Amino acid sequence: MKTLENITPRICQKYNSCSAPVCPFDTSWPSIKHLPGEPVCKWLRESMKPGSEAILSHALTGEIAGKVAEVRDALLCRKGALKYSLRRAEKQGRKVQLIKRKEIV
Repeated sequence: MKTLENITPRICQKYNSCSAPVCPFDTSWPSIKHLPGEPVCKWLRESMKPGSEAILSHALTGEIAGKVAEVRDALLCRKGALKYSLRRAEKQGRKVQLIKRKEIV
């Protein structure tokens, strides 16, 4: 099992195809700027929906799901396009019904 100190963007199931500039698994996320129209991490979007704790805990491990929630909460304290996109995702339907957990070694 990976510890929080060893988490990198490569643990994400979408790592190879994701183009979101702000990744909750990247240690440099606080310094990354998100511009209007840029993609938003699927985990951050999913974390905004009611009942997301159960979905994220199933799809990820508890520690990693907690990291997504921690980053989400910090991002919601900011101003800008990413906060607006996350608030909009909160009102949209769930895009992911059930995600298979990726085994993290």
